[in-house]
Amino acid sequence: MPESKEETLSSSAAVDEDTLMFDNTVGALQDILMDAKFCSMQNKFLDENCGHFDPKSDENKFIYTKIFKSYVEMLEKSIHSELKMRVDGYSERKFHKMIKERPEEVTGDVFDMLISLADFKEFRDLMFAHKMSKNNGGIGTILLENTLSTCAPTPLLAVGGKQK
Repeated sequence: MPESKEETLSSSAAVDEDTLMFDNTVGALQDILMDAKFCSMQNKFLDENCGHFDPKSDENKFIYTKIFKSYVEMLEKSIHSELKMRVDGYSERKFHKMIKERPEEVTGDVFDMLISLADFKEFRDLMFAHKMSKNNGGIGTILLENTLSTCAPTPLLAVGGKQK
């Protein structure tokens, strides 16, 4: 039995509302990740903790994992809090559902950044680069490829000393 015009309009409006919510949330995520407050929080954490990391050693010390967990918790809490303030009707559960329903739309820098938050190796490399940058007086703005840092003003050294 074909849908009535009312049913079609109603389901179309729901799809548009979900699409709008998804797009608003992704836009807000991008804004949050580039916000000076977020960058400052991230850089402060890196400054306070990079001293524990030894870029000359292949050893993954237990403290690295502890610091990584703190970092992820801090960023998740900040992002979640900011999304609730910036996106009317934001629900983490609903956004996760939307992501699962739109795998083809889960691409780009915003999602790469979010995925990399859970990557210990990326975090460790970011800490190494931040420590090396601090030890070299922050000379040059050289960004690590695919790092967790979204903050362009932070001087970072590329792994192996290559400029990107």
